[in-house]
Amino acid sequence: MHYKQIDGLRFIAVTCVIFHHVFPLFNLTRIDLGFFGVNLFFVISGFLISEILIKQKDSGNSIGLILKTFFIRRSLRIFPLYFLYILICYFIVPLQVNEYIYWLLSYSINIWIVLKGQLAFWYFTHLWSLSIEEQFYIIWPFIVLFIPKKYFLKSVLLLIITSIVIRLIMYFILDNSHLFNYTMLPVSLDCFGMGALLAYLKIKKNDFLFKLIKFKYLILVGLTLFVFNSIFGNEFMIQVFNRFLTALISFLLVGFSVTIEFKSFFKKLLENRLVSLIGKISYGMYIYHLLVWGTLNVYFNQFWNALNLNLEPNLLKSFSEFIFVFICTSIVSFLSFELFEKQVLKLKKFITY
Repeated sequence: MHYKQIDGLRFIAVTCVIFHHVFPLFNLTRIDLGFFGVNLFFVISGFLISEILIKQKDSGNSIGLILKTFFIRRSLRIFPLYFLYILICYFIVPLQVNEYIYWLLSYSINIWIVLKGQLAFWYFTHLWSLSIEEQFYIIWPFIVLFIPKKYFLKSVLLLIITSIVIRLIMYFILDNSHLFNYTMLPVSLDCFGMGALLAYLKIKKNDFLFKLIKFKYLILVGLTLFVFNSIFGNEFMIQVFNRFLTALISFLLVGFSVTIEFKSFFKKLLENRLVSLIGKISYGMYIYHLLVWGTLNVYFNQFWNALNLNLEPNLLKSFSEFIFVFICTSIVSFLSFELFEKQVLKLKKFITY
């Protein structure tokens, strides 16, 4: 099922990620918008995937058929662009691709980051989140389909709590706990779990969900807690609780958009045609933005220099560079979607539940 305001939320998520990477001065506030954007993506994925699987399980279709259809359809959406990106990078930075090739092909660059205790090469470092998503897609269908229905809610709640506990434990036992608690699947499961919880409530407990979601001021409370913890919290508080806070905010945002729906200004924003289009191509936006920035920033700096403006980082330069990267990435992603991704996605009509 397509929810028109979900694309608007994807727009917000990918904008937060690009802003975080291209506007480093804002990071001095300690509010990690990129982290929020990625976790919003995780909650959306957890919701949409769980909703499909729960409905298919209730439909009476065989587990084998559901699994086969799910994996083929997910592969058609995810694999082509991801591997095209690696191929493009190979022609630009072949040595770096060869260095990471097995980790890239196996969707495990997040594991490399933790093992090495450092971020990967600039063009690949953001792929840790796609590694987490793919790892989630591999295990989650089996959990949903094989756990008895009466235990599903308890299992999801346990998953959310366990994820927080793992982050707490890793904070005390790992020297590079910040990398582990940022880039690994077990510590991200509260995001996917919140999405799954939303899907369960929407299908099974819709009246309760409406009563919960209608208090839209809960979103403001969640945002306040996230901002407060980011600015004033110590490293322990940030590592252990910030992901859950972003998951909670995302749960409310997604929940509101797929039930009551946002009205007035937020409705106009989330359903704006340009915003919806960018949300639709947000996967490409996320994939391409560091490559676009790394490839084209020299031209931006030449233009900036031609205007006799200061090359040192400042608010005007950072904001202008963000707009430049965002527009260029949007163009590249739109062309990629129309000329490549959309053609592959047409195959989905042959693979239905």
